[in-house]
Amino acid sequence: MPNKEYKRPDEAKLLNILEENKYSLAETLIVLAWRLGLSREEIYDLKWADFSFEERQLSLPDRCIPLDEEAYHRLFRRWKGRGQRGEYVAANDRNGERVHANYIPRCVRVALNDGGLPDINTIDLRQDFVIRPLQEHPWPYVVKISGMTASTLFQQYRPYVQSERENREECATVSQEEREKSATAFQGEEAKLWAVIQKEGTSAEGLALRLSWQMGITLQDMV
Repeated sequence: MPNKEYKRPDEAKLLNILEENKYSLAETLIVLAWRLGLSREEIYDLKWADFSFEERQLSLPDRCIPLDEEAYHRLFRRWKGRGQRGEYVAANDRNGERVHANYIPRCVRVALNDGGLPDINTIDLRQDFVIRPLQEHPWPYVVKISGMTASTLFQQYRPYVQSERENREECATVSQEEREKSATAFQGEEAKLWAVIQKEGTSAEGLALRLSWQMGITLQDMV
């Protein structure tokens, strides 16, 4: 059983709230918290230049977050309509000026209340961002896109983390064609690094390289 019971939002209601707030700042703020897991501070500092809509990803100082279809569609539409008027994403609908940091959670709160989710807040949306991919991907992927350490992820979301056995079963379902494509992916410097890892085997150096490169685990978490 989870050590902490997270309040997960009703997805259908949340999508309806996004539609009710279409083209508004509230829609954008909800998407940033729910679909990208950004904190209030990250949203406040976020600039349109941080997005690569062509590659469908957001680049932050500590991580890159892929844009799913929902996030891409709504954020790209906002950028086309508002992004040309200012560099900051959290900008007022009327004059395009950057809003105060404290306005961000208040704006989300009002939209959620009006849409029938009075018990959900910005933190709940961010937590759902972590839980959703944990149900579909191995935990190292979630570490990379969330920015949290492996130890924090296991401490706070252990019941949602796929077990090692589940990960092995998931890997076993990969088709032969997909494995062949993956085998040809190591080129240039990546191929050299892979050769070093294979040579080092299960030595301390080899294990450190595997944990860092393949799983995105920091040195602090390795220790």
